[in-house]
Amino acid sequence: MPFPAVTKTLHLMNFIKKLVIPSESRSSEARQKLGLLFSLVVPQANDYRIVYGNYQTETASITKRTFTYYNYAVGYQPGTLQIAVVGIDAALREASSPLYFNPANLKKAGKGFSQAYYFENLAGDSVYFRVPPFTLRFGSASQFQPPIFQEEEEKLFKAFFKTNFGKEEKLFKAFFKTNFGKKK
Repeated sequence: MPFPAVTKTLHLMNFIKKLVIPSESRSSEARQKLGLLFSLVVPQANDYRIVYGNYQTETASITKRTFTYYNYAVGYQPGTLQIAVVGIDAALREASSPLYFNPANLKKAGKGFSQAYYFENLAGDSVYFRVPPFTLRFGSASQFQPPIFQEEEEKLFKAFFKTNFGKEEKLFKAFFKTNFGKKK
């Protein structure tokens, strides 16, 4: 028999979650637009699983702080390890030319301390992005991100990355610990 306080807490958390994350209908519409944009610029787009990715940079000076927001449609093929990253606008109306990363052209792949994935190809093209489980409905960044809810897709991408590129991530962590870890 569950404790009543725990049950009420879970209901409260579900209520708060519904206030913060995008509705299912808005997320579904945004994910359809994301897939359409991806398919407009990537040949054979149906061969890819598509997730939303984003990244934010900050530059600061004495008088101001500037944030730059990046949005991406990230397509990946688990069988071939092909990744296509397409820059998109927050309104999901425009897409850039895709960047491709695959075993033949991959120079680096990793995951940083900010939980951002990093890919660089031999041509020097690189991209950082996070795959969030959802974007927020309000807040300073919400106007620069489409309303996406993708908890399951985020888990699948995380597993894809860990399975195929986790070795490089472990090497990076070992290097960092060896060179910058606490000294006894």
